[in-house]
Amino acid sequence: MFKNIFKKNNQVMTETIEMEDVAVSEQIHLPIPDYAQRNTQEDDVNSIEVHQEKIVDKELEPIQNEITSDEVIDPDYLINAPEIVGWSTAEEQTLLFAMLASFYKPDNSILDVGCGRADLLGFLSEQFPAAPINYKGIDYNPNILNIASQKYPGVAVEAVDLLSIDGGADYDWIMGSGLFNLNDNSDMSEYTQQCIDKMYEKSKIGVAFNLNIGTTEDENSMLVSWNASDWLGFLMSKYGKVICRADYLDTDVTFFIFK
Repeated sequence: MFKNIFKKNNQVMTETIEMEDVAVSEQIHLPIPDYAQRNTQEDDVNSIEVHQEKIVDKELEPIQNEITSDEVIDPDYLINAPEIVGWSTAEEQTLLFAMLASFYKPDNSILDVGCGRADLLGFLSEQFPAAPINYKGIDYNPNILNIASQKYPGVAVEAVDLLSIDGGADYDWIMGSGLFNLNDNSDMSEYTQQCIDKMYEKSKIGVAFNLNIGTTEDENSMLVSWNASDWLGFLMSKYGKVICRADYLDTDVTFFIFK
């Protein structure tokens, strides 16, 4: 979530939402799932320092957008609009979910980190309508979780920080979409590595997450642009069983780490 949350849009919000055995030794070509539309388009790592580009170094400020009743077009804007959870279009959000779910099976359990509105649950429910989805979402923002509960009544969501969760492999998959795109930590590389370690620790099958690898059109100062090659080298050196998918968008990459 949060890749494009700062782009201008024609809607504004009533609330303040403080927006977040397979080994790769050669190039791997994987088919894009049938439910995803295709958008066509290694460095040795000797230390734990993973390269990132901070577009601008500056303090983050809360995101605040005000709305008046005259400007509201869609009364369900907070529930349905992709901009609320950081994406330009619903198609972009769906494509990213499709990549994350490349290895998912309907009997797998999922912990969705930075779940936002829990739309990953909605996506999986549409793809596997006959199977109950064993899903839990966590996010540090209780406001967005309130929206998730309105959109998906009964959804299991919790306002909690990933790094505060006790150890133990509790879920088949730990997933995160847009989790590391927002530059909201003093050391994003270190923070991201800590989160991935925790996700790996909590998973039984593996971890799936995506990263922004392109700068935004408006040179957004709030986003981080990551180096995919550095991350691939680092993840393989640390975890061994890694797949990288970069065949769906020119500004995004998805990593899978297997137990």
